[in-house]
Amino acid sequence: MKVYQSENTDTGRLRRAATDKLRHCGVSITHPRIYIMEYLMTHHCHPSVDDIYSALSPDHPCLSRTTIYNTMKMLANHGAVTLLTIDDHNINIDENTCPHAHLHCTHCGRIVDIPLQGISTLQASHAFTIDGHLVQKVHQYYKGVCLQCQEEMQTTQAFS
Repeated sequence: MKVYQSENTDTGRLRRAATDKLRHCGVSITHPRIYIMEYLMTHHCHPSVDDIYSALSPDHPCLSRTTIYNTMKMLANHGAVTLLTIDDHNINIDENTCPHAHLHCTHCGRIVDIPLQGISTLQASHAFTIDGHLVQKVHQYYKGVCLQCQEEMQTTQAFS
């Protein structure tokens, strides 16, 4: 099934990259999955299902929240994305599957990628043992104020 446009356009290259990533992860190619993967590949903001739905539904009205949620779970099961459960209200999606940590900004709610602390990238990407327990995955989540909010607060204070 040819689902991408001419590779001479940015849209065509993005469509091809999204299709290739889905195929590489062993995922069946469908239009909704391509739309969702394209969104994730161009929006590195750790979106929630609602964020993706709000962005895609105007152009794809037959796309439902349920379809997006089920696609996210399926993509996570195939290793194409990571599901983040940083706050109690949302599941956010990270298209970057390389080992890294996250900061959840308590001021603006943004989720920011940050380097791992106290554990090597090799440990985070492979199973290892601690006190005899088999650790298969590492998630580091921090809560604090992101750099952008800190800068905005300093600017606000400077003008006060």
